[in-house]
Amino acid sequence: MKKILLKLLFCATLCIVVAPAYAIKREALVRYAAQLKGKKKAELKKAISQLCKPTKVLEYGSGSGKTWSGFYKTDRDETTNECINRYSLKVFEFSSSTSSISGMNIEHSFPKSWWGGAENMAYKDLFNLYPSDTEANTKKSNYPMGKVTNPKLLNDFEKVGTGPAGSLGNITLCEPNDIWKGDFCRSYFYMATVYQDLNWQGTQGLQTLENNEWPTLKEWAYKLYLEWTRKDKVLEIEVKRNNAIYSIQGNRNLFIDFPYLAEYVWGDSINVPFDPTTSLSTASDDNRYLTGTESDDESEDGDYLFAETFSTCEGTGGNDNSWNGSIANSSIGADNVDESDWSFTKGFCGKECAKIGIGSEAGSATTRSLSELNGYSFTIYFDAAAWDSSSEKTTLNISATNCSLSSEKVELKKGEWTTYSIEVTDVSGPVSFTFSGSGKYNRIFLDNVIIPKDEVRKSVAGDLNGDGIVTIVDLAILIQRFKEGGDVSADGINAITNLILNK
Repeated sequence: MKKILLKLLFCATLCIVVAPAYAIKREALVRYAAQLKGKKKAELKKAISQLCKPTKVLEYGSGSGKTWSGFYKTDRDETTNECINRYSLKVFEFSSSTSSISGMNIEHSFPKSWWGGAENMAYKDLFNLYPSDTEANTKKSNYPMGKVTNPKLLNDFEKVGTGPAGSLGNITLCEPNDIWKGDFCRSYFYMATVYQDLNWQGTQGLQTLENNEWPTLKEWAYKLYLEWTRKDKVLEIEVKRNNAIYSIQGNRNLFIDFPYLAEYVWGDSINVPFDPTTSLSTASDDNRYLTGTESDDESEDGDYLFAETFSTCEGTGGNDNSWNGSIANSSIGADNVDESDWSFTKGFCGKECAKIGIGSEAGSATTRSLSELNGYSFTIYFDAAAWDSSSEKTTLNISATNCSLSSEKVELKKGEWTTYSIEVTDVSGPVSFTFSGSGKYNRIFLDNVIIPKDEVRKSVAGDLNGDGIVTIVDLAILIQRFKEGGDVSADGINAITNLILNK
């Protein structure tokens, strides 16, 4: 309990660290990580490595355009001008936006000696660099990070001593403070993945790492680090640092963005295909993880009333960035969907998505009938894109039974996924949804059709915008519908009685 309180108090003082926040929304994050979908274990790790390499790094040291100017954005408490020190309780302050701080140095959390000290991208990558108390950094040396059971050097924050390292027995280790363990582990996951092709060397380096694409981290290490990340979860201070580094280097640490991603690489989900669309994230508009949802498995199985990812569609087109030509030619069937009782006309398997329609004829995809949603309002989300040819139409029609929709058509982008949302209200019976094109040259790619549980609301009489309460906004909608023909309930009947029924 004391450790939990310490972390809450410590992080509460650092909750507004980065300026500006450079926050990323879920839709943009899903797009960034789209190529990871359907991959697992070693294949997933390799895809993360290819995706998350920095496009540029700051030069090492102090001065404009160098490491310390980066720290000013990533590790400064705006309210106090203090530098965040993860290695001791000593307090340090910035004197300028580019200068180093006396008594601190640049710490490679993943020691540079582990790859021979070459001043490469890994040497300068801010995801591996932290401002450190110089004395604490010296004591830490280049020892592996692990659980110290026999401490020999102690400061007020971390331990150095011996501890277990699997088949290696007891070795000399450095153990960070509990409140930063998860942060450092996610840095280690990033480094062992993004730079998995480096030649790991030296006694300490080879106590932690192996020269291979998977697992790269030794078993004792990744098992311990997974344990620590489960206990020390991602907090806002780490999210903001991730976003700030993204603004500098053009890459992200996806082990922070998707806190359970490491489980799909080394942990309890290595045989489960990863899906960034349904996975819990720390995006600015996704509060499921930060408010206490426990795992991706709970999210996928428990937080959605309907979730279709087409993850077993093994054709071509869509998620492999192919948008025309001889693609998506195999018919889609019951074995290619997550949800039961889909109905398709001119439906085909793309790359973990569905293609609807052929050049000469439009197609359609209809969900099963969802009787459990009778009497509720909710939001349905889906990803869609249009076939990429000059003559192609870009309209997707959406229809539904026994309800009203906030929109019955959307305009798609050719050769590019977009996430759409439709508000569903006035549900008066079992509801099903149909996605369709119109006529020739209206081929559509469809993916990630989901209805989150937390956006399902009991219908309230007079609640016309589906937010669960009746306000002046609903009155404005009522008046507008009446002006447009008296169809107040949006049921297609232009009757003045609708106004009375919905008063």
